[in-house]
Amino acid sequence: MINPDIIRKNPEILKENIRRREINFDVEKLIELDNKRREFQIKIDNLRAELNKITDKIAEIVRSGESAEDLKQQAKQIREEIKYLEEQREKLEKEWKKNNPSLPEHSTSQHSR
Repeated sequence: MINPDIIRKNPEILKENIRRREINFDVEKLIELDNKRREFQIKIDNLRAELNKITDKIAEIVRSGESAEDLKQQAKQIREEIKYLEEQREKLEKEWKKNNPSLPEHSTSQHSR
């Protein structure tokens, strides 16, 4: 499996290596899937941070003896959105793994079979 850091930092080198090895592989698709996975993770992380802030506010409000139903509902919606995004990210992860070939570390420029 190709290391995601190589895909992100050196896509042109990766493309050249695949071309030179005469491997039938869509690098652009792998880059696109990796970018989407990262976008989902960023959204999930941001929502988790927002959820943490809201739960802290809920705790403060409850300690003061007031109702925090609006915030509890908002937290519930955020949890549902996180769950949905995590499911979508998992689908992308599976597709990414399916499309990410294992390349031999030492191969010649000639394709041998």
